Amino acid sequence: MYPPPLPARLSDALALVFTAKNTVRCWDKGCGVRIRFRATTGTGTRRLTELATDHDRH
Repeated sequence: MYPPPLPARLSDALALVFTAKNTVRCWDKGCGVRIRFRATTGTGTRRLTELATDHDRH
């Protein structure tokens, strides 16, 4: 696991501020999976988070 690079984190922060979209990333090094979502239920948020963070599923 590693933190995403600074430009990616800035992009995520801008998406949150200007479009109200949350971003979840895969933490596997070299994996570019990123899911942005907004206006989801708790169940939907949980499902998307599990999908993004489970590297074997994508």
